[in-house]
Amino acid sequence: MPTDIHLPPKIGVSHLHIFEEEVFCRKTINNINHYTPNK
Repeated sequence: MPTDIHLPPKIGVSHLHIFEEEVFCRKTINNINHYTPNK
């Protein structure tokens, strides 16, 4: 069994929150680039 699952709650939540923010930022940037008309 991997020991990475048994992380302290604070570290696990913080890492998950940072990961979700990074994904959200990337999606937002991709949406802006996608919907911006090319000149």
